[in-house]
Amino acid sequence: MSGLGSGWAGLAWLAVGVCRRGGAAVAVLWGWADTEGSLAWTLRQLGRWQPVQAEGVRGSLRSGLYMDRLRWQQDGLQVDAREVRLEWKPLALFTGGLQLDELRARSVRVEDRRPPEPAAAPTSLALPLRPAIDDLQIGTIASVTPASSVAVAHLLPAHHYHRPP
Repeated sequence: MSGLGSGWAGLAWLAVGVCRRGGAAVAVLWGWADTEGSLAWTLRQLGRWQPVQAEGVRGSLRSGLYMDRLRWQQDGLQVDAREVRLEWKPLALFTGGLQLDELRARSVRVEDRRPPEPAAAPTSLALPLRPAIDDLQIGTIASVTPASSVAVAHLLPAHHYHRPP
């Protein structure tokens, strides 16, 4: 019996050690997420699997970001946002939410050069996260297609959005 008891004690000490190291790793990661380099590194990783480009990036993953320009394009669809500011609560992701305290852009331009397709109703409008946006401001939104061009200025001054639970 004494051999079995010491085995459980050793396993318990191993579990305590793993938890301590895991907690230290989380603390280091949380601290790193508040550095200027965390945002630049994350955008580089994102660029590996998404056609996204960012210019004039400042801030961190934890405290918020500012970009002079954010551009995404794929298959003839291009989104170009200027003077983008984002402040958020990253811990909300652990509860299935996306909490944006502030999302602002001086301008957003959507250019759609994809070939026309027949309109079809979406099968679902469900989002993978519950979004909540406290302050959404966009100076100008422009939509450009081969057939038309539309621009709307000051569309969303201080709009609040919370998806119902």
